[in-house]
Amino acid sequence: MKPLNGTVSIIAPNHFTKGDLMTETVRRLIWVDRHI
Repeated sequence: MKPLNGTVSIIAPNHFTKGDLMTETVRRLIWVDRHI
């Protein structure tokens, strides 16, 4: 079985630009910060 995370990490760059990935990362960090 191939790990799902490995598959996602390979597919993601084809669908998202680096800017979109950075924006998503920042949003997640802010969300986590607000909920801790």
